[in-house]
Amino acid sequence: MPTTTNGITTHYEEVTQVKKGMKRQRRQRQPPKPPELTPGSTVWLAGLKQSGQLLTTPDEKGRVEVKIGSLRQRVKAGEYQLTKETTSDSENEFQRAMKPTTGYKPRIHPRYEPPEELNLHGVEGLEAARKVDRHLDEAQTFRRAQVRINHGKGSGTLRKVVWEKLRRSPLVLIKSITFADPGEGGNGVTVAELAT
Repeated sequence: MPTTTNGITTHYEEVTQVKKGMKRQRRQRQPPKPPELTPGSTVWLAGLKQSGQLLTTPDEKGRVEVKIGSLRQRVKAGEYQLTKETTSDSENEFQRAMKPTTGYKPRIHPRYEPPEELNLHGVEGLEAARKVDRHLDEAQTFRRAQVRINHGKGSGTLRKVVWEKLRRSPLVLIKSITFADPGEGGNGVTVAELAT
């Protein structure tokens, strides 16, 4: 270790002080908060290679909570980025999901047979509306006379979404939307007769 006289520090002490200063700066540095992150914004999660809906604003460390499908996940800063589209106007997305689709032709494997009953347990409103739409299209493709949709009894939120979707569909006869018999699910299952 080189030493000098007249109050000048040694080379080793200089390097040590510089290293300590760098460590201090690293500890004080906080991850930058991404701009314009508000609940409802759509963010891209590079690690999962899919997008999700932002549920919370970034905390002091830049972490956020993101909804991906029906799952909620806490994501660290740097693992997400804001995309151009936002879903803060969930009313419009819900209205789009409730409109009947036209021209959807499912790709069908020659041996594929859609289930006679659609089970919506654990599914939320928008996803339920899409699944009902797809189930109706498949039922029409396979020339089914009726569809059964198991939404469960619960609070009635899913039932309302299902019934509204069925009422707006041109494939369903309006007077034919009913609950199943008590032994077959009662008011937890909706049965709809299809127009043929």
